[in-house]
Amino acid sequence: TRCLSDWSSDVCSSDLPAVVGATQDEATAALVEAGLTATVVEEFSEDVATGTVVRVEPGTGSRVRSGSSITLFVSKGQERYVVPDDLVGMTVEEATSALEALTLVVSGTTETYDDKVPTGLVVSVDPPAGQKLKRGDEVSLVISKGPQPVDVPAIYGKSLDQATAMLSAAGLKIKIVAKVYDDSTAGTIVKADPLPGATVAHGSTV
Repeated sequence: TRCLSDWSSDVCSSDLPAVVGATQDEATAALVEAGLTATVVEEFSEDVATGTVVRVEPGTGSRVRSGSSITLFVSKGQERYVVPDDLVGMTVEEATSALEALTLVVSGTTETYDDKVPTGLVVSVDPPAGQKLKRGDEVSLVISKGPQPVDVPAIYGKSLDQATAMLSAAGLKIKIVAKVYDDSTAGTIVKADPLPGATVAHGSTV
């Protein structure tokens, strides 16, 4: 420490201690010992561990007056944003807004059939929910086209067991109604609603 005296005051100065790489507590203690005070500003760092001094202002070795406030830039770790787990069921606009609020970018959309999520809403995202991403990383949205359409199979004249197996294989549900028909073989299918060949949503009831 060097002090200069004149008729009005004593001015003391010293070299700023080397605190880059020290923990926040260690750096603060070193500044106090040198007659200085610390102002802490947190910032992201890809390389420096959380709680460690990344840089200082003024720079290390600068000549500063006693009592000066030194700004410590302390690492708060890598800048990462977690893909939300509540995007499924949102509209494209809602999901885009939620991701942009996290500094993430929607790179595009694809479509898929889905029995549970209504048409036009988000089914899934890639990378998936919970993934930690950097600022500006891209996320793609998978959008529901609703249940996949299927054709009612040709079940007329089939036995109930055969018709049940065919409808189940097509992803359709079954409701059975028994009626008496004089000219038909007992246990065979004589009528269906919707008709065989009709296109219906996956999971529909025949």
